[in-house]
Amino acid sequence: DAVERGDAAGPADHPQGEDLRRKDFVLARGFDEGVLYGPELIDFVTESYAAMKPFMKFLCESQGARL
Repeated sequence: DAVERGDAAGPADHPQGEDLRRKDFVLARGFDEGVLYGPELIDFVTESYAAMKPFMKFLCESQGARL
């Protein structure tokens, strides 16, 4: 789903306007269930959040916010 009006998600002429009008986003990363119970969990979560930073930066900057 996407919002109908472009101004609800920034300038109508924004290069990624179509993406910014989406109502929600899902980021996913596959993993072996054993990671949940092992010593590598903290590293896995830390790396996962770090991998999302460019996407979060894109969303923040599109709305005039800084990450």
